[in-house]
Amino acid sequence: MTTKICTDCKVEKPMTKEFFNVKSSNKSGFNHLCRPCHKDYQFNYHRRWRAAKKQQDSIPTKKARRELPKLSSMLWSQTACSRIKGERYPGPVSRPIFN
Repeated sequence: MTTKICTDCKVEKPMTKEFFNVKSSNKSGFNHLCRPCHKDYQFNYHRRWRAAKKQQDSIPTKKARRELPKLSSMLWSQTACSRIKGERYPGPVSRPIFN
């Protein structure tokens, strides 16, 4: 039986549907995260998304909303870029907003 190492917890597990979610676009056919790590990642992502959306919706005017960083750039800076740098979940990165 072949095994796969979860990229988050670094534990080697059997490469089966019991331990990894199916992802047909990957060469192995399975996700790079094991099921518990994927569940934790999804929970944290949606929690950050709800917080960012709540912050964005609390601003009453469109002009004031444009002053905030875009929702997608806030989430992108916290997830993908942090994985590249090797950090887990850093704070939001300030970026210039172009109108």
